[in-house]
Amino acid sequence: MKNSHTDSRGLTFWIILGLAGFVLFSILFNRFHYSAEAPITYSKEKTLSKTSELYADLGIESDTLSTVIFRHQRSPLYRAIRDSLENESPTPAQLNAQGFHLHGWDVISASTLGLTDSFTFSPRPIFESYGFFRTQYDNSGRITNFQAKSDRGASANVDGENSLETAQHIIEQIFGHELEGYEQTDISVDEVAPRLDENAVPVQRLDTPQITSTFRWARPAGSYREYIELELSSVPASDTGLSDADAASIVSIERFEAWHEMEKIPPKPAEDYFVILFISVIALLALFTFIEGLGQVFKGKADWRRIFFIALAVTIGIYGWRLIFLLNFTDLLTVQANLVVQFNQLVFGLVMGLFASVAYIGWEAHARSEEKYEMNLIDAYWRGKLYLKETGGSIIRGFSLAGVMLGITALFLTVSGLFMMNSDSQFGFTEVINRPQFLSINLSMFIVAALASIAMVGIVYHFFRKRIKNPHIVMAASIVVGGAVFTGLGRSFATTGSELNELVLFIMLAVLLFYTYRATGVVTVFSAFWLYSSIITIMPYIGSPSFDVSVTGWLQIVLALSVLLFGIVAWRKGPSISTVRNYVPEYEQKMRRNIRIENEMQIARESQQRLMPHAPLKTNHYELQGYFLPSFEVGGDYFDYVEAEDAESGTHLTLTVVDVSGKSMRAAMQAVFTSGLLRSRMYTDQPEDILREISPVVYDKTDSRTFITCVIGRYEPASRTLKLANAGHCMPILKRNGKAEYLRTPDPKYPLGVRPQVRYKELLIKLQPGDLILFYSDGFPEAVNENGERIGFERARRYVEEMDSGDLSAREICTQIKSYVEDFSVERLADDTTILCLKIV
Repeated sequence: MKNSHTDSRGLTFWIILGLAGFVLFSILFNRFHYSAEAPITYSKEKTLSKTSELYADLGIESDTLSTVIFRHQRSPLYRAIRDSLENESPTPAQLNAQGFHLHGWDVISASTLGLTDSFTFSPRPIFESYGFFRTQYDNSGRITNFQAKSDRGASANVDGENSLETAQHIIEQIFGHELEGYEQTDISVDEVAPRLDENAVPVQRLDTPQITSTFRWARPAGSYREYIELELSSVPASDTGLSDADAASIVSIERFEAWHEMEKIPPKPAEDYFVILFISVIALLALFTFIEGLGQVFKGKADWRRIFFIALAVTIGIYGWRLIFLLNFTDLLTVQANLVVQFNQLVFGLVMGLFASVAYIGWEAHARSEEKYEMNLIDAYWRGKLYLKETGGSIIRGFSLAGVMLGITALFLTVSGLFMMNSDSQFGFTEVINRPQFLSINLSMFIVAALASIAMVGIVYHFFRKRIKNPHIVMAASIVVGGAVFTGLGRSFATTGSELNELVLFIMLAVLLFYTYRATGVVTVFSAFWLYSSIITIMPYIGSPSFDVSVTGWLQIVLALSVLLFGIVAWRKGPSISTVRNYVPEYEQKMRRNIRIENEMQIARESQQRLMPHAPLKTNHYELQGYFLPSFEVGGDYFDYVEAEDAESGTHLTLTVVDVSGKSMRAAMQAVFTSGLLRSRMYTDQPEDILREISPVVYDKTDSRTFITCVIGRYEPASRTLKLANAGHCMPILKRNGKAEYLRTPDPKYPLGVRPQVRYKELLIKLQPGDLILFYSDGFPEAVNENGERIGFERARRYVEEMDSGDLSAREICTQIKSYVEDFSVERLADDTTILCLKIV
């Protein structure tokens, strides 16, 4: 970490860049944003109230209908204007200032949808399939379009005759448009048969035709003209229950539209590659995330408490936001349809929760392996320690980075001649209709910032870093892929440009994000992404004359300033992360413990190997071969033998097989200790004396859970006698003339460590040429097959007896027994297996 002075200078540089970006964004805002010169004027609630008043004026009873509201941005219209006029096309700010608004409200009243009805969160399909009335407002609150689906029985009736005077009254008094400056251009009158589709509300059909009149006015608007058009129909008397004379004084409004000539410019057909890009980046990001995350799970590098919390939090956050959004459509759906839709959204939330948790697993494992202080910061957050100097520095850097990103976005759009419109979710501009709005915005911004910083930046960067050695190639690949992912998933706005234009913009932003991530970490990137998305989201609210609208924007600004204030105070006054005790996750504790155990096991194995002689013995009198077959766990088995000479018996061979109870380092250390006691006496002492002398020492040096079995043999070639003493060990097997039997030593045969004083006794045997004496540990008779059966002592004896050992050397006999034990055990040995074969020549 940098010292305080260097850190201060670095932060100053960040702050200067950030302020410059904010200033540039503010200066250029009117040159690239759809809502420039026209922030949202009326709230959702005010618009619905105006619609209710309109319905009352038109005699519409909407009690049986469901009303939904959308915020529309007329991007196809502006694209058509721009394509038609090219360099002469006005900017959105100019159009908005002239009253040609590019955004407004769209209110639809429709029948309730059931389980079998298709449903989308888009106004046109809802109206065309199920709508009765549609009312569109421009940003100033004027009605620009009204339609009644008369073929479904929808009617909007007003008093008056089907005449010009009635039409003028409706336009000025009901739809609120002044006709001053307009000239009447056309009146058309048609007789049409009554229209009623099979899904219409039942009404009485008439054989008499309806009289439909269309009135049109126009006025100059620069090089173009503005039009107002109203379509009225006479109402048959049978529809009203009135007399023919009274019915003649009522007309039905079929359609009203106030439009600018430029709105009828047909747009050029455009190839939309966004869906392809969207699906591709989802697949790519999911692939990267699950490769990195699941790979760490399989390695055991997963803190399950954190993972569960993240999965739950993201599921609640995403489902919570979608629940808020779907509340706008509750009345439109039946109870059953609502339950199905809610279930689908819950499943989506669970899937995203799983994705987020897997992404965090992969990111945390990589961040922790690089031993950055940033991981210590995240660990501190998990323990509730937010007020840290490093937190403050990350927030300040992140907010400054957001300013730079905003400045670059504004500059790129302005230079490219492109324009930005709000698109805060897959459903378009939705935050404006969600309630509670402040909660909805921050649920969305927090989740997006978290997923973007962890998955879209962290996972993508570490995916390439893990596989590519060249850091420049790593950064280049991360920026390109990250830019594509941001274009498809991580943005909160759309533009009038092509997918390629947007890809270039987001690659430029990815340069900032990835270099910042590498230099300062994920907290800075998260802070930057949250503020960047928040500011873009609230721009249409700032400057609104409606308090209900503007308050959302100002609350978000207050929240951002509060976070910044916290960051400044934390950076200036907060303790350093170095004062917080390091956290070691449970999986890492287990890994360290496993490594420690493995190291102990390795030391134990090496200790075992060092205890045992490596060279076999072969003389004119005998052959001696030992073999040690380790199990999965390290035990306390070992064998040893020495050749010595004394005046009384001449040359003699003393051998032993030892088995210490227990496993791993504890057993190995006891084996080393016992080996020292035995070997020092094997050169001179008799077997029974050796066991008697070491028994008190072993008893004093072992606990009540530890005991040691041991068999010692002394063979004197001159007299061909074998002396045996046994301290609780497996009885040796003597094979002579094709018969095998156990050699039973006299009692007592207590294992070493059980009693302090034991008077062990010897068994004296006269051996013959061809005799085979097999010493072994309990791993031989206790070997277990796949059915849970053991070899057992009797089967072990029979195997030795049936073995054709007459022409085999001691080495070949050991090898054959070893193969038998391994084949019988199939998978792994239940215990260490020690074999020591003495063959008399």
